[in-house]
Amino acid sequence: EFVKEADKASVEMNAFLH
Repeated sequence: EFVKEADKASVEMNAFLH
């Protein structure tokens, strides 16, 4: 569960930075 949340946050942050 935590991994999925962290991965989702990472993807969203990546989209935000780019």
